[in-house]
Amino acid sequence: MVPIPVVPSTQPFVWLSYDNALVDVREGRTHVIMPTYGVPELDRAARAAFERVGAIVHEVRVDRLFRQGGSVRCVVEPLAMVERG
Repeated sequence: MVPIPVVPSTQPFVWLSYDNALVDVREGRTHVIMPTYGVPELDRAARAAFERVGAIVHEVRVDRLFRQGGSVRCVVEPLAMVERG
């Protein structure tokens, strides 16, 4: 369990949600593909939370995309669908 920031935006039903991330364990290391929203204080706090538990953090800037209700997992879903064929 990693406590990380989740903040409502000014748009209805849209959140700055850092838990909308992908987690992958490779060669014994945990990698987190984490959204960033262009809010430096929150972006740093979320990164630090994942790093405190030893994760290697890879950031994906979603500050324009999330306004439509999407984030990291939404971006990669089409890729997962292609792999499933």
